[in-house]
Amino acid sequence: MNDHDEIEHLLPTKGARWTVVLTSLLLTPAFQAPVFLKPFLWTTATEKYISLLQIIATILVLLVGSFITLYLVVRAYNELIKKHEKEIAKITISPPPPPTPIEYKRKYLA
Repeated sequence: MNDHDEIEHLLPTKGARWTVVLTSLLLTPAFQAPVFLKPFLWTTATEKYISLLQIIATILVLLVGSFITLYLVVRAYNELIKKHEKEIAKITISPPPPPTPIEYKRKYLA
């Protein structure tokens, strides 16, 4: 199994794969945004606050990307399970229903 097949197995939808790519691309700008925006927004911000904002922005991007990816993957697997259940129901032969009491009396007690 090559890497492409493993990625498609772990991330079955194109949306999930794109979400992972966008999340990884947004990590660097999320980490650098507080330093870049310091002259424009925070004139009294110290290095301590900037470091805290860098950590918070990075974690926020990771959490949002992870939750979106998780939602897309779970939804895809649920649809796959429902599809398999329908296919199995078509193949499986169900037993006949049990006889009603009247049918039972006619058949076995008469």
